[in-house]
Amino acid sequence: MPSRDLDRTIRLHIYNGSRSTRPSPVLINACDSGFTLRAFGIDDELCRPIAQTGYPVVDVKDRLASEHLFPAAFDYTEDVVNWARSQPARFDQAHISLSGSAQAAIWSWRSPHLGCSSALPKTMKSQHSTLLSHSTHPQISQPTTAKKPVAKSKCMTRRILPFFSEFCHPCYRDPREVDTRDPRVSPSYADPARFDKNTLVITTEQDPFTVEGEELVEKVRMEGHNVECHRMQECMHGWNKKSKRGSKGWKAKDEAYGYAAEILKV
Repeated sequence: MPSRDLDRTIRLHIYNGSRSTRPSPVLINACDSGFTLRAFGIDDELCRPIAQTGYPVVDVKDRLASEHLFPAAFDYTEDVVNWARSQPARFDQAHISLSGSAQAAIWSWRSPHLGCSSALPKTMKSQHSTLLSHSTHPQISQPTTAKKPVAKSKCMTRRILPFFSEFCHPCYRDPREVDTRDPRVSPSYADPARFDKNTLVITTEQDPFTVEGEELVEKVRMEGHNVECHRMQECMHGWNKKSKRGSKGWKAKDEAYGYAAEILKV
């Protein structure tokens, strides 16, 4: 699809399980790449079952750092939402929803059509929409290495994650120019009243971001919004990307994606 820059396009995977000729709802998913990794397509196991329910999914490739610093990846939000908004004959304008995992979840929490950008018309901010957020990073002002998970894990990946996370954060933003308390990179600092009316948040027991993620959920819930939050037991950050069939992680993934399918019906 076209972007705001004439010499650049945005790569998409479109999953369409509906043959209806009427405008359909759409879920726009941000690829889980930490804004640094070439991982486009990694969310296929989420996109396919959602599309099979008759809810088309647009999987978006991130604009990666460190070649493209903040707000490059976040500008994709506005570009893709504007693209969907420009096609009322194709997409139901009252049902444009967003999803993202890990740092890509920041992409969805910060979405302009959730009211986090004053650059868009008010009519764009008031539409019904749903936010799906898996293992979100609510705020990066505190080092990941200082955050404690609800439950400990001996898994090597869990031990490495805080250090890798700290490596990624300065890769996609210039610390000299972007404050870590900027709500566009740390949704915890945003006005909870401006977030989506329907939200699903999936947290995990062994994730260092779980506590702050659930605290953000409560802030948004206190505003009277419909917020579902489910904590996956014995799971770590990014568990849904590498779970083996038949394992506890696989069952938790099916459960989480089931919650996603249900809230999209709201």
